[in-house]
Amino acid sequence: TARDLQDLELCYAPPFGAARDPVNFAGMVAGNIMDGLVDTITPLELIDLIKSGEYTKSKYCFLDVRPPSAVANGPLPLVPEESKLNVELEKVRETVLSDTKLQQRLKD
Repeated sequence: TARDLQDLELCYAPPFGAARDPVNFAGMVAGNIMDGLVDTITPLELIDLIKSGEYTKSKYCFLDVRPPSAVANGPLPLVPEESKLNVELEKVRETVLSDTKLQQRLKD
């Protein structure tokens, strides 16, 4: 089952796999969804929310984890600027832990 994936013991050998295997991460994500710890939407659901006007700054926060070079290429289509946050993927943890305003926005 999906829950079994999070505790699956995979052989760790640097040339063949990472210490934190994507299979284990997939199990953790699935477990969080099944336990109701996170809400998820698909890209198509996001597009429908934006087009219908239900996507609002107060209700949703779109976390754009693209690197600055990709952000410089242009904005993400459809996503309103006021509800978009750009934090590089490699800096998400340190940014969320150090920015109290961002913590509150993500919590809401």
